[in-house]
Amino acid sequence: MKARIFTVGALYDGAGRFLEEAEVYVDRGVVARILSRSDDSEDATRFRRACADADRVDLPCGLMLPGLINSHHHAYSALARGMPLRGSFADFPSVLENLWWRLDRALDLEAVHLSGLVTAIDSVRRGCTTVIDHHSSPAHIGGSLQALADAFDALSMTSVLCFETSDRNGAATFEKSVEENLAFIAKHEDGRSLRGAFGLHAGFTLSRASLERLAQIVPDRVPVHVHVAEDRCDSEHARAEGFHGPLDRLAALGVLRRRSLVVHGVHLADAEFGLLDASDSFLVHNPQSNFNNAVGYADLDRVPLARILLGTDGMSSDMLGAAQFAFLAYRGLGKAGSDPVELARRMLFENPSDYVSMLFGRTVGRIEEGSPAEFAIFGYRGPTPLDEGNLMAHLLYGLSPAPRASWVYARGVPVIEDGVLRAVDEASVLEAAKAKAAAIWKRTLARS
Repeated sequence: MKARIFTVGALYDGAGRFLEEAEVYVDRGVVARILSRSDDSEDATRFRRACADADRVDLPCGLMLPGLINSHHHAYSALARGMPLRGSFADFPSVLENLWWRLDRALDLEAVHLSGLVTAIDSVRRGCTTVIDHHSSPAHIGGSLQALADAFDALSMTSVLCFETSDRNGAATFEKSVEENLAFIAKHEDGRSLRGAFGLHAGFTLSRASLERLAQIVPDRVPVHVHVAEDRCDSEHARAEGFHGPLDRLAALGVLRRRSLVVHGVHLADAEFGLLDASDSFLVHNPQSNFNNAVGYADLDRVPLARILLGTDGMSSDMLGAAQFAFLAYRGLGKAGSDPVELARRMLFENPSDYVSMLFGRTVGRIEEGSPAEFAIFGYRGPTPLDEGNLMAHLLYGLSPAPRASWVYARGVPVIEDGVLRAVDEASVLEAAKAKAAAIWKRTLARS
């Protein structure tokens, strides 16, 4: 792979460093050097001279960001877009029963893989190179996480995957779900770009006996990925058993592990917020999905800022769009505990980078010298000055939503070059997905 020099109008490295007129040197998939074009020091001049044979990519209107991280996704939802709906949607449980639980039961391994490819394509197009996914295909469990992993790997994405464990499909499916999680975790325990977590659906679909058993089964070193207090029904279920809420129930029954992902947290009780720090867990905010399902909005002012991550919950793969929505919703609902711009920056860049880097033991979500090239470049010709102080305002009001990256590197590999997706045949994937979606919809609608 020939070395490249990217000259961009601006660079943000994800860790607080902003450069106008930046030069980024990529050699053999690694970021070899980051320079300001105004740097005319002897060392910079010598380095430029040594790289004179490298290919140059000049993007004066290019804005380079680190590869973005989606901290909670459902790739299996990719084939649901536009699906005819059937049944009542009066409340959140009916949304689960009449949409998502119909869909996931209809998925086979081919559908899982295609869903993963579609999600991976959508993700890298939007500058996202790392995804933490929560999967469900109860009729085809064995090998489903590997089918999903292969799809993300085809586009050189970094991923953390788990299978939804629940009592809702019976004891045999519960056991197979446990086996799939444990086998995948063991297989990829030391993976550099792929790891497993232990997936749980939500407390209200897991009995006390099941959770107590899982507390003995889940390895102490493995984070749990679970929906918590997304809807009032989860909180009411936990309180009926004598707990403050669903997070209290999980903690009291010994299920939570360090670095667990507590997803949604819309209806956490007052007594539960302290459990995030106590259990070293992180809350993943999904405001677009929460608004779509009319379940409410998480009280982020009660959550330690460093423990807030951002996800899309299968709504899309657009992390910049999710950040814009989170920012606007926070302002629109009159929240005042945090600076909304800083909150958006932390949940989009710094916090997920810190979290995933901890999991893998290497830097993820930052542009730094000596690390694999992992970045996205967006064409952005702003009508006003862009600098370190107003970068987030440009991202939230100018670049978002639905940006499309012109260049994307993931794990040192050029996935998109000058707007062209190189990793897979996008047209073929989408045609195969359309055919599969039609079959899935027919199967889904046929279910009573």
